[in-house]
Amino acid sequence: MTIEQRRDDHAGAASGPDVSVVIVSYNTKALLDACLHSVFASRGVSLDVWVVDNGSPDGSADHVAATFPAVHLIRNRENRGFAAANNVAIARAGGRYVLLLNPDTLVREPCRDPAVGVVEAAHAERSFSSSMRASASIAARSACVA
Repeated sequence: MTIEQRRDDHAGAASGPDVSVVIVSYNTKALLDACLHSVFASRGVSLDVWVVDNGSPDGSADHVAATFPAVHLIRNRENRGFAAANNVAIARAGGRYVLLLNPDTLVREPCRDPAVGVVEAAHAERSFSSSMRASASIAARSACVA
């Protein structure tokens, strides 16, 4: 599914989230905890948050379920790999846009509004070129994550 298809599919869904955050985890309980706290501390854009646990034996999935009830948790019985785990969550995510985060990422407060604004402006002009995508990615990364 392209960015345009996802945005157009969700354009009429007034109650749907702006951004679906997808995090794949394998034995990253402490890092994942800090990442999720930083995601939920941010304001300004409606979210749904997905964690795909790739069969972690460290209790990551149980911790997420107990500490972050708003998270959509997908428990894989085995480590299916990063790409496959992301694809499972992306297929279920309801946001107009998808933000993939590693569990060692800390999201800074001003992140989502500017990042969504850059993408929305580019789509309004229908000129979201690969160079603009790279520039938006670099700008969002430097402004948003630690």
